[in-house]
Amino acid sequence: MIISTAILSFLIGCKGVVQIDPEDIESLVVEPSEITLATRPELAVEQEFAAYAKLSDDELVRLDLISWESSNMSAGIIGDEGIFSSVQTNGGITDIVAKHFGKEGRARVTVVYTDDLVEEDVDQRVVNAFRNGNPTQSSDLDLTYPPNNVMVPRNLDGLGFAWEDSEASSESVYRVHLKSSITDISIYTSDSFWISNSQLWSLIAASNSGGSVEVSIEAGEWNGNGLQNLRASSPIDVEVNRFDARGSVYYWSSSNQGIMRIPIGTSEAEVFWDNSGTGGGCIGCHSVHNERMVVTHDGHDGRFTILGVNQVDLEPETGSFEPETTIEAEILVGPADQNRVTFKTLSPDGQYILGSNNNRLILFAMDTGVPIRTWQFDTRVAHPDWSPDGSQVVFTRVHGMARSDREFWGGSIVQMDIDIDNMELNDEVVLKEYDNQTSYYYPAYSPDGEWIVYVRSSNDQGISQKGASASAANPDDRRLWLMSREGTIDISLDTANKNTDGSSPDLLNSYPRWGPLPDDDVLWIAFSSVRPYPLAQAASEQIWVCGIDPAKAYQGEDPSTPAFWLPGQQQNTSNHLPVWSNR
Repeated sequence: MIISTAILSFLIGCKGVVQIDPEDIESLVVEPSEITLATRPELAVEQEFAAYAKLSDDELVRLDLISWESSNMSAGIIGDEGIFSSVQTNGGITDIVAKHFGKEGRARVTVVYTDDLVEEDVDQRVVNAFRNGNPTQSSDLDLTYPPNNVMVPRNLDGLGFAWEDSEASSESVYRVHLKSSITDISIYTSDSFWISNSQLWSLIAASNSGGSVEVSIEAGEWNGNGLQNLRASSPIDVEVNRFDARGSVYYWSSSNQGIMRIPIGTSEAEVFWDNSGTGGGCIGCHSVHNERMVVTHDGHDGRFTILGVNQVDLEPETGSFEPETTIEAEILVGPADQNRVTFKTLSPDGQYILGSNNNRLILFAMDTGVPIRTWQFDTRVAHPDWSPDGSQVVFTRVHGMARSDREFWGGSIVQMDIDIDNMELNDEVVLKEYDNQTSYYYPAYSPDGEWIVYVRSSNDQGISQKGASASAANPDDRRLWLMSREGTIDISLDTANKNTDGSSPDLLNSYPRWGPLPDDDVLWIAFSSVRPYPLAQAASEQIWVCGIDPAKAYQGEDPSTPAFWLPGQQQNTSNHLPVWSNR
């Protein structure tokens, strides 16, 4: 945006104002050429810039009339006289551009947003004490959550931080320091954890979208006059993705006996459907496609209900979900005895349901729930998933003993072409072949159709038959893996499979499902795991989210990022079977 326009070429020198030929100006120089400005809430900062003509003899003479512009007005604007005014709500980087008759000069401005947030039970004087202190790094102070190098979408609400301090006392106070090239925010608390609110994290994320924030904890003993024993943890990096994650995560809460829903960008789960008044029993096995959800009652091979999923209203200014929005589930097709499946997938056009029942895959019409085609197999089949382009389905074949579609021994993963016009399944291709050492199951296509995430575990009958009944007290060795759609690339998602401390115990990582296709080159996966969340004592499985970088996967590298706990879910319930939808 051009703020002012020069119409004459003037130089200001020791002889006063002198008009010159613009062709005699070799280049423009802007001073200061680079500067960092610190802004705070309700405190904008001004900086004067000057443009100089560099002549053929290298003499620099200040120009009087030029045009000014700021390349990033979210960081600040520049006026007619070359006075730059920063914003006071966030940080940012902008180039100051001076133009004069085809010549152009530039300067770089870095606006650092600074703020100190002091919790109510903490003395305000600790701010200067920490900022003027010189802490020593201590192994007794450990930032335990989030994991180092975690990646989060910029619209994540309620990201928590937790630390352990072996030297903690009743006088301990802490500084949570979030710092980047354009952010310097500190929170002062007497607790051993801190949860960011939506407003503050939105500011941090917006300022650092597509960048990294360094987080560290400082600790000291406050005696009313000063800090003693000032210590600092090792820092971690939090990567902020430059785009929002989309949609909502719907998951089964066995404790609440209902389908819960968390719109990405909100901090509280709501009951989407509690199955009151129809069908009865467990409704954990569910599948979603935009305007429709299909749930199975009573677990294995139960009758299903088709629900309508209404559109979520968005905040007009931010594009985020309104926290008070309530989604009401409308029953479109009720349960019937001929409609029995466990796991199911919905066609990309929303017209069909493909479900598994023992050794059959059954196709149903979405509008009526009526079965229209059945395919018989020589083994039990389970976990079907429809490719985003509608041309193929992937599913699990069960080669060993089984109690149900989710409790079995000896799974392999196969893919078949589906011709919906002729109601045919053709050309079965084995992607993960059955063997007596490893079981493969629960495959799911990525939203771009290029990848399949799946679960593998030891092919132990005792482990496999626990299925979703495995508990936090007795987890097994399930791990998430990723393969290309053709099966030629096969990678363990080691980073996502690890605990928050980087260790690799058995964490019951399972039920992975992809988020909607984002605007960025990073994909998201939600899954269930019994890994501990340091800010709470989870009763059993909880929903975790990791990022996937397809560029790394194409190189055969682990494309996953450390997983973070999905904010908003109830911490004392068993949460699993996440399904991520556009709505």
